[in-house]
Amino acid sequence: MKKKIFVCCLAAFVSFYFTACQNQIMRNWWDESKQEKSGEEGSSEDDSGSRDALIDDPYDWENIADGVTIVTITGLSVQGKVYDGTTTAVITGKPVLKGVKNGDDVTLVQGTVEFEDANAGNGKRVIFSGWSLGGVNAPDYALKIPKLTADIAKIDPVVTWPSGFVGYIDQQLSLLTLPGNGTSIPGGTFNWTTPSDLITSTGTQLHNMTFTPDDTLNYNILTSDVTIKVVPAVRMVSIPAGSFNMGSPLSEPDRFPYEELHAVNVSGFYMSEYLITQYVYKAVMGNNPSNFNKPVAGETETPDKLPVEQVSWYDALVFCNRLSMIEGLSPAYEINKKTNPADWGPVPVNQDATWDAVEIVPGSNGYRLPTEAQWEYACRAGTTTAYNTGAYFNDKIGWYKDNSGQKTHMVGLKPRNAWGLYDMHGNVLEWCWDWYYSSYSSVGAAVTDPMGPQSGINRIVRGGHWDYSPEHLRSAWRSSDSPYARVDTNGIRIVRPK
Repeated sequence: MKKKIFVCCLAAFVSFYFTACQNQIMRNWWDESKQEKSGEEGSSEDDSGSRDALIDDPYDWENIADGVTIVTITGLSVQGKVYDGTTTAVITGKPVLKGVKNGDDVTLVQGTVEFEDANAGNGKRVIFSGWSLGGVNAPDYALKIPKLTADIAKIDPVVTWPSGFVGYIDQQLSLLTLPGNGTSIPGGTFNWTTPSDLITSTGTQLHNMTFTPDDTLNYNILTSDVTIKVVPAVRMVSIPAGSFNMGSPLSEPDRFPYEELHAVNVSGFYMSEYLITQYVYKAVMGNNPSNFNKPVAGETETPDKLPVEQVSWYDALVFCNRLSMIEGLSPAYEINKKTNPADWGPVPVNQDATWDAVEIVPGSNGYRLPTEAQWEYACRAGTTTAYNTGAYFNDKIGWYKDNSGQKTHMVGLKPRNAWGLYDMHGNVLEWCWDWYYSSYSSVGAAVTDPMGPQSGINRIVRGGHWDYSPEHLRSAWRSSDSPYARVDTNGIRIVRPK
């Protein structure tokens, strides 16, 4: 009996011990399995060296069926790419199933791999779709899908940088008008990298420009140096407001009948100290139309400082608006409701009704041609005599037929008038805004800032030129020319409102 009891106790002990060991083995297996899973999720690289971690698995790993073995995929990495607008992803390496028991028939059925979205970014998640296990023993295994990541780099936009910049000394870059010929794919904006910088010298300079794409998520911001052609600023003289008697008295020698004396009130304005030179004109317009473009003996700064000539009244409109745009001023002239001369078409070489209908934009502060009243008021500088130096002319006053040598001369060589303006008598004629009219009485007597008649055939010219006799250089002398005329006696002086 005792022997029988002993055998039963021994059997019970063995059974208990076996069950306990089996449970401990299962616990150890499950802990190892969880550690392996945790290690794989926390690792930064798989066998191929790519960054990976486990994404949401398609299984409830805590409740996976008994006897099912978990296998993982190793040996894969995802190749980074440059943004192309698609979610396509390229896998490199050879996939290997890790965890398949020796002899089991288990294979990997590959599906597709794509980035979760197409936008550029670092550590972009890669989505595996349709990956599964095949083979006879596949039901005994569960596939753990890794999460791989890769970078989608931003791409450079396709940019054509703006060109044709013209600026002037001491101008701030922020005031420099963009020429409007910069293009890009995708769209975006061009701006100066350091807009507060100043242009510092004449000639050409490089200044840095930034292009910011509208889509900065996928495209890089680019910078590039662009060339600016630098012209000297047109020096302007402040002309005070005032009243004067325009025209000439009957007692003035060599006067003409169409110079009737009449009172005029003039608002203050700015006028260019010198005639517009060939250098400035070429810098703004890109060409020098002048006939007299060779160095003059004894005048070392010619031909750059010779007055520009062979410019038409129509040319002068273009010059004024372009210079205004360069300096960040609002252009004065408008043709067909447009102020950019690039929209006006070719400069006419004959009378043109569209260009003749040009208007001055109300409130604009850009450059323009002086009115006839402004010109004479500035020329006289408070004097009432035939010339702003007195009643009589001599060689020291200006360039005319007897001292010019039949050519123009460098601006500023003759004395300036009381308001600081050079070459108001002689050298080249100066275009004015007004249509020509033969009698002042046709537009009224005492007026303020007269603009001349509303229409006509010719435009006013003032000041005389290098081949005229003294009577045509008087302050009150007036003449006219066709607005399309390009002759070597006609030049430009400009004004700007205060």
